[in-house]
Amino acid sequence: MSAKINKILSITIPTFNRANFLDYSLSVHVPIAQEYSVPIYISDNASTDNTFDIVARWKKEYDYIYYSRNEDNKGPDINFEIAFQLPSSEYIWLIGDTSFISQDVFRSTVEHCKNNYDLIILNDSGRVKNLKSQLICDSNFLLSRLGWHSTQLACIIYNKRVVKNANFFRFHNTRFIHVGIVFEYLASQKDLIVWWESDLSIGNLKIHNYEKASWQKDTFDIWIRKWPNFVFSLPALYKLDNKLEMIQSHNRLTNIFGFKSLIFLRGEGFYSMSHFLFYNKYFKISLGKYSIFKFLFVALLPSISIRVAFKVYKKLSSLY
Repeated sequence: MSAKINKILSITIPTFNRANFLDYSLSVHVPIAQEYSVPIYISDNASTDNTFDIVARWKKEYDYIYYSRNEDNKGPDINFEIAFQLPSSEYIWLIGDTSFISQDVFRSTVEHCKNNYDLIILNDSGRVKNLKSQLICDSNFLLSRLGWHSTQLACIIYNKRVVKNANFFRFHNTRFIHVGIVFEYLASQKDLIVWWESDLSIGNLKIHNYEKASWQKDTFDIWIRKWPNFVFSLPALYKLDNKLEMIQSHNRLTNIFGFKSLIFLRGEGFYSMSHFLFYNKYFKISLGKYSIFKFLFVALLPSISIRVAFKVYKKLSSLY
C-alpha cells in the first residue's frame, strides 16, 4: 500500500515511440519517486511501439503512475501541453525520457518546493558556469543569463500558476513551448521569484545498445531558424540585446555547431551543401561570431567517407 500521494510535486513525461528509453527511465526514477510518493504522469503521443505495455507493467510496481494516450500524434508541442496539464500538484517537473535525476537532486528539489517560487531552475551536468545559486527577481537578467539553458528538459520545475496562466497556443509549432510559457508568464509579473540552483544538476541517462531517435536531423532548422524566431517573438519587455544574447549563448555554450558536431551531422546526412546555401543567411543572428569557411568546408566533405571513418573508429574503440 503506497503512502498518501504527494500534492506538492509531480513528474510528467511526454513520450513517443521510445518504449525502451521510457522503461529505463522508470526503472531509475520510480524507486526515487516512491520514497516521496511523487506521482509520475506519462503523456503518450500515439506511440505505435510497446509503450502501453511498458507503462502497464510499471503501474503494477507503483500506484502513482498515470498514463494518457493521444488518439493521434499531435506533434511535440501539443504533447508537452498535455503533459503539463495532467498533474494537479503545486509544482510540475517536466522531464524527458532520457533525463536523469539523482536521489540527492530529487531530495533537495523536494525541499525547494516548500517555498513559493515561480520557478526552480537546476543546472545540467554543471554546464552553467560563473553564476552562483541565487534568487532572481529580474526577468531580463534571467533571459540573458539562463534563457539559453532553459531549453533543456528537466532543468525547470514549474509552479502550477505558471502552467495555469500559460497561453500554450501561442507557442505551438515552435519546438520551445516549455520555454515560451516561462518567459511570457514572467513578463506579466511585477514581482517574480525564481530560484537558480547552480549546485544541483540533472543529467542524461546512459542507455547502451538503444538507437536514440532524436531531433538531430532537424538541427539546422531548429537552432538556426526556429530558435531565433521564437526568441524574437517573446514579449517586448525583454530587451533586444538580451534576446540576442539568449539566441547566441545557446549555440556558443552548447557548441552545437562546433567542428566535431558539424562533422557528425555531415556524416549522418543531416548537413549538406543545400543546408549551407539555405541557412547561411541566418548565421549572423543565430551564431554571432562564426567561421563561414568551417561551415563551407564541412559541407563539401563527402559524407560517405565520414561514415566509413566513424565505423572504423567505433570498431577500433571496441577493441580497447
